[in-house]
Amino acid sequence: MVLILFFWGLFSYPLTTLGIVALLVMSVFILYRLNTKNIAV
Repeated sequence: MVLILFFWGLFSYPLTTLGIVALLVMSVFILYRLNTKNIAV
């Protein structure tokens, strides 16, 4: 279901979907960096 909506959005609004994916990747990367820093400290 999620993949169907994802691909539908990708074909309908490619720029918007790529933007959302980019934001999600950036947020996950930032959270990962914060978690690793907290664990290191």
